[in-house]
Amino acid sequence: MTTLAKNQIAAALFALVGAYLTWEAFSYSYASSFFLRALALTLLALALVFSVQTILQRRSVTDDETQEREEVGLLIALHVFVLTAGYAAAIHVFGFLLPTFVFVLLGQWSFSRHFRWRHVIYAATLSAFIFILFFRLLGATAPQGPLSIDGFFPLL
Repeated sequence: MTTLAKNQIAAALFALVGAYLTWEAFSYSYASSFFLRALALTLLALALVFSVQTILQRRSVTDDETQEREEVGLLIALHVFVLTAGYAAAIHVFGFLLPTFVFVLLGQWSFSRHFRWRHVIYAATLSAFIFILFFRLLGATAPQGPLSIDGFFPLL
């Protein structure tokens, strides 16, 4: 089975899951499912865009290029898995801010393969924004760990 065929099958499955989740999300009351509705519609839209991309992809790819792309794809997937597992483990030790900052920074740095200072600024801004939005404004409980530094930033 070619990569294009696999992508078309994946796009169809994502679209079906997105349609099902959208149907389910709209069956709940508006007040309790606003965020779920937004996520479901986003998944459906991304699945449809992916479907269109796979349909429009008509260029032929040799077997060597396909094999090389699949190997790179597996390495990227492994990298994302290791980063995510490290983030999940670190969040219970260091709290929310520091692991989120490091996770975003390492993710950007590794995928761009170049260190840029804007990655540091973006990672810090994103971490602070998520912390303020969810844990200060919406009142969610922040994960605390024995080495948590979240309380050292009174402005956040």
